[in-house]
Amino acid sequence: MMATTELKVEKLEAVETKPELQPDPLLHQKKKERKQLVTIIIVIAVLLALGSGTFSLFHFSKAPQALPVDELHDLNRQGKLSSERGYMYEGNSIVMTEGLWWSDVFFAGTMFKVPLHFGPRDVEEIAISGQLNSSFNDEPDIYVAIDPEVSDKYYTLAISELSLNLAKIMNRAPIGSCTQENENVCFEREIINCEKTRGKPVIEFEYSEIPSVQLAGSCIKITGQGYNLTKSVDRLLYQWYGIMK
Repeated sequence: MMATTELKVEKLEAVETKPELQPDPLLHQKKKERKQLVTIIIVIAVLLALGSGTFSLFHFSKAPQALPVDELHDLNRQGKLSSERGYMYEGNSIVMTEGLWWSDVFFAGTMFKVPLHFGPRDVEEIAISGQLNSSFNDEPDIYVAIDPEVSDKYYTLAISELSLNLAKIMNRAPIGSCTQENENVCFEREIINCEKTRGKPVIEFEYSEIPSVQLAGSCIKITGQGYNLTKSVDRLLYQWYGIMK
């Protein structure tokens, strides 16, 4: 009897001293990155609303402030730049400086100097299909819906490129939201997408092998992966700015 009792005690002690499972640091980091991806849109909108000078880093400025890019445009219009530095596109001067393609955009009565990561020639193969209805422009806010399961630097770049242009030039506030539920990333975020817009203006980002821009009612779906996702964003922006059809 004694031996049996001692054996049971040993087994209990073995269970009690079993080491606890430690949290996966890689999983924790991925969750953190995804949450940051959602909040970056709101941070951008808030800074712009406050008129923060931080956005000089993004090279946006209103004409007629003198910038070196003006000289490049003059040389480009005179045909004095190589094709790698500048070209004319549908009557618009497109020049490369500081690693970005710049164009002069007249929008809502104001001239802007706009830098994008890709020029019009880089995005000609990306198709824009469908049509928006008038409700897309009924509200000043736009829900920018991202997939909470996706997080990488290319996804962040594309979202930032779109959000900055929406807020800084089009004066429309990007509202960070999610395409699906995710308690770790989308807590207290609007769940909205092109299938369920509830009549709200929505821009949905979708990771896909084929870059495209799909217009449907009050929603725009931007697809692509890697740098192609940013190319899809720039294709849409060039159409909005009247540089591409």
